[in-house]
Amino acid sequence: MTDEPASAKATENTSHLWKKGKSPNPGGRPKDAFGLAKEARKHGPDAIKVLVSLMKSEDQAGKTRVAAAQVLLDRGYGKPIQAHEVTGKDGAPIQFNVVTGVPRAPDDPAE
Repeated sequence: MTDEPASAKATENTSHLWKKGKSPNPGGRPKDAFGLAKEARKHGPDAIKVLVSLMKSEDQAGKTRVAAAQVLLDRGYGKPIQAHEVTGKDGAPIQFNVVTGVPRAPDDPAE
């Protein structure tokens, strides 16, 4: 803990933060600069053949066969949806407060 008053923290230098409404990366995410995705897709059919042969091979361990089947199913049909239950403390319903009428700074436009 510091003995610094709360008002001192509010005056910290914020010049390193992005300006409101300005993107730090206006060009967006860079495209595949080296063509790796395109190159990898060329090997897609062969990779699928390898996975199928691993899955069907009686010589492979069960774990290998299941892993190959899992990859094929995930790519062909998508991964199964995972359900998540979200509750409050000790399984109680989640409680929240809606705050309205919050005063804004004079330079902060209402959204």
